Amino acid sequence: SNQKFKIVESERKLSELANHAVDIEQRLETAQVACRNAEKTSLRLESDLKAKDKNHEFRLQKKQAEVDAVQQKLMSQQRAPLLEILKFAHDKSSVPGEDLFIKRLSGAFGHLPLKTNAECLDTLYFYIIANKTIGKDGSFPYTPPAKGFWSSGPERLFNPSETQKAHLEAVQGEAEELLQQGIKSKDDVNIRFICEWVDKSPVFTCPAGSSLTDGFSFYHRMQSHLSEIEDIWKYRDREAERKEWWMDGNLRDGRNGDRNSSKSVTPLMATLAAQSSLDKIEWRLFHEEGSRTFAGKMKFLEAAFNRAAFTKDAYTRTDERKHREDVAGASGTQMTHITTLQNIMKLLLENQSKATLSQEEIELICQSRLIKFNPVQYSSQVAWCSSTLPEVAQRLCESAKNFKTLKNCYQKNFNILASAEGRQKP
Repeated sequence: SNQKFKIVESERKLSELANHAVDIEQRLETAQVACRNAEKTSLRLESDLKAKDKNHEFRLQKKQAEVDAVQQKLMSQQRAPLLEILKFAHDKSSVPGEDLFIKRLSGAFGHLPLKTNAECLDTLYFYIIANKTIGKDGSFPYTPPAKGFWSSGPERLFNPSETQKAHLEAVQGEAEELLQQGIKSKDDVNIRFICEWVDKSPVFTCPAGSSLTDGFSFYHRMQSHLSEIEDIWKYRDREAERKEWWMDGNLRDGRNGDRNSSKSVTPLMATLAAQSSLDKIEWRLFHEEGSRTFAGKMKFLEAAFNRAAFTKDAYTRTDERKHREDVAGASGTQMTHITTLQNIMKLLLENQSKATLSQEEIELICQSRLIKFNPVQYSSQVAWCSSTLPEVAQRLCESAKNFKTLKNCYQKNFNILASAEGRQKP
């Protein structure tokens, strides 16, 4: 009987295993069906997605074509008057009683948006400085004055003819009108643009005459317009989101917004103000990785200037007179600190007086606000700057070793016709 029980039990287990196998087989079949269905669905979705991608790509191409057409139209609107005016950018445009270049320039770009108008003026200024005719290498539309027998030569390598100087000044006159339009528009985008434009464009930063002495009066006069606009420093601040920096604690007056408290200057700033040895200054300042090259040192000083000029509450005004509005604070200590940074920059530039500079270094000099800044507190003083730092910087950029690179920088950044002439080098 025990044997019979074992047989029955084995048959029962076999039956259970068989049933379980059938169940597993059914599940497997169901899973395989589901898998096949999923694969079909996936293929269908992939096909739909490809169709959608194709449709999206087609719409994107269509939209890009529309954008390109608008840009082409805008370029055509820019180029037509530009090319027409450039025909008269030469010494012979001046005829008895009038100058044809100046006559055609007046209001020529008034139909264009402010930024586009500015780009046209930048381009004209570049061509006149470069003494260049579009598409004609070796053709010089302006003839520099001949060097006199007893003359030691022009003060700057760029020595414009009288007509060339008059044409540059005419472009500057149009730029001043455009700047005033931007200010009056009270449009945030326009105001932010003109702040950048004044600081970077050669129309403002490259003097029009043959002398560099007082050559930056036009730039400072334009800066004086900006300095009167309430809180315009917020538009001029290029580093609104700043990371903490070890120099921050030095670039402040210690008053922390309380005009009745005494100022406190850190030992570092006091030492730098009294120091005239570049070696000792470099040892104290330029010890970070990346600030040991000439370009790195200029970037360091520019960053320090941006902190000093635009960090809110770093400096506290202590009187009620009309302060300039293009910096945050406009206090005496702030201007002293900026002057210290300028003195260091001047030592750096003078140390490079015989060097051949790279394009990056030339661009850093041209676009430096520290170099051109007038460290005075009141808006009525901004237009008149006695600093020789801008002159030192421009003379370095216009040296025989660097003038070609300077013109290449202008070509790269301020010539909207560059693509039209295959980006020929001036």
